[in-house]
Amino acid sequence: LQLSEFKNGRWQTVEDPATQPASVSIDPQLEEIERIIGQGRYAEAKKRLITWLKFNRGSPNRDRGLYLMSAAQNGLGDRIKAFYYLDELLDQYPESPLYYTALNRQYDIADRFLNGARRKVLFFTVGAEDEAVEMLFRIQQRSPGSELAEKALLRTADYYYADSQFDLAADAYGAYLRQYPRS
Repeated sequence: LQLSEFKNGRWQTVEDPATQPASVSIDPQLEEIERIIGQGRYAEAKKRLITWLKFNRGSPNRDRGLYLMSAAQNGLGDRIKAFYYLDELLDQYPESPLYYTALNRQYDIADRFLNGARRKVLFFTVGAEDEAVEMLFRIQQRSPGSELAEKALLRTADYYYADSQFDLAADAYGAYLRQYPRS
């Protein structure tokens, strides 16, 4: 592959690309935290991640730290916080290799709420269906036209139908047919 650049009114061959591939740095602390999460020790992982995120604001691995914090929060049962850590990753690091994995995780969290998972509020547990629909809408905004956006819109329509909210279901199915006519 030869690259060219326009210089002095003519195209010139460039020997080396102007940019170099980003080097992937491995953070031993995050490797250890990921191992701890794999063992199901979520509280310990969360404690370590709080410290790591506090002192590594400019780290090239911060997106991975946020992703692991989301996994720890999810393991502890706090899916809302898990969702918002993924949200921070998606907002702050759109070029992250974890971007689409994070979007899929957000979809899974929303789907669990629509399937009856509950969230803790003080001493009670309550449903989070409204939050889940909002989560699915955010997924659609972040990946318009994607297979995941299509899946999120259809899941929203199906939820409204199953919940007997037929006006909202009709609107969502109509939007689905307009956006994805070949589906």
